[in-house]
Amino acid sequence: MKKTMIIFVIFFNILFICSCTKPEVAPTDTTAINPVSSVSPTSEPKSEHYITGEFEKFTFEELVLDSNAAVLGEYVEMIDYDPEPYVEYRFLVKDCLYGDVTDKEIFLYELKADLYSDDGTFSYKSGKDIYSKGNDYMLVTERYQSIMYDHDRYLLAADIILNETEGKYVMFSEPIVIPEGKDLKEYILSIYNSVPHKKESPKSDKVYADSREEMIGESDYVGIVDILSLTKEKMNDNSNIYTCKASSLSKGYKLNTYEDGTFLLSLMKGMVEPGNTYEIGFDSIEEGGLIYIQSTKNSIFPVN
Repeated sequence: MKKTMIIFVIFFNILFICSCTKPEVAPTDTTAINPVSSVSPTSEPKSEHYITGEFEKFTFEELVLDSNAAVLGEYVEMIDYDPEPYVEYRFLVKDCLYGDVTDKEIFLYELKADLYSDDGTFSYKSGKDIYSKGNDYMLVTERYQSIMYDHDRYLLAADIILNETEGKYVMFSEPIVIPEGKDLKEYILSIYNSVPHKKESPKSDKVYADSREEMIGESDYVGIVDILSLTKEKMNDNSNIYTCKASSLSKGYKLNTYEDGTFLLSLMKGMVEPGNTYEIGFDSIEEGGLIYIQSTKNSIFPVN
C-alpha cells in the first residue's frame, strides 16, 4: 500500500539520536536530556518546531484495508507535549467497527510535521488541533502496542477527516464519495471485509515458569550489560535511551556497536542506574541498527 512514512512517525523519537556517529551528550546539556518532571503536557500548542517528511498519496480503500482498528469516537482534547514534537488527540469510544477496541477512550498519536507528497501535488501540516470538541469522528487507524506505552497508540496514515456529526468526509482535501445506499460505517466495513485479515496475536502463547525464563524465551539477545550513561530521557513513552556495553552474551551474537563497542538501549524508566551492571534481555529494532529495546517488562536483573 502507498503509505505515509508511518515508520518515520513511530520511531522518530528513537531514530533521531541513532546516527552514524556516536551521540555526544554533555552532563550540562539540558537541551539533549529533558527531565520528564520539567515539562507538563498542555492542551494548547506552544511551539512551531516541525519536522518534515514525504509520502505517497493513496486511496481511501487502501487506507481501510491496511488499518487494524476503526472506531467512532467523540473528540475531547488535544494534548501537546511541547517541546517534544508530538501531540495526542483523546477520543471517547462510542462504537468499534473492528480491531477489538475495548478501552473507553483512545489516543491518536501524531508528530508535528510538514508532510509533502512525492509528486509535489499536496502538502499538509500534522500535529494541529483540527477537531471540534464534542463532535463524533470515524477513526480508521493503525494501532500499536508496546511495553513502553502507557496506553495503546492509534495512528492515522493520511490527511483525513471523517466528521460524522457534520457529515464531512475528506481525504487529502478531496471529498470521499460514499456509494448510494450505504452510510460511512457500512462503506468502511464493506471495504475491510472484502479481504481476509489475520487476527492480531501476542508475541508468544508460551507459558513460562518465571520472568527469567520468559526473558530468555522472548529475547533476541540476553547478556551482561554495563549501563554507561543516560543518553536521552524520553517524553513520548515510558522509556529512556542509555549508552551501554555488553561484556558477554548468553543468547544471540554479533551486536551492532559503535567503534568503541557501545550501543544504545531503550529501557523502561526506573529499572536501571548508570554505572551499574545488569543481565538484560533485549531485541533489535531494525536490522543493522545501533539501537536495541527491552524485550519484556521483567527482562532486567541486577548483577551483584
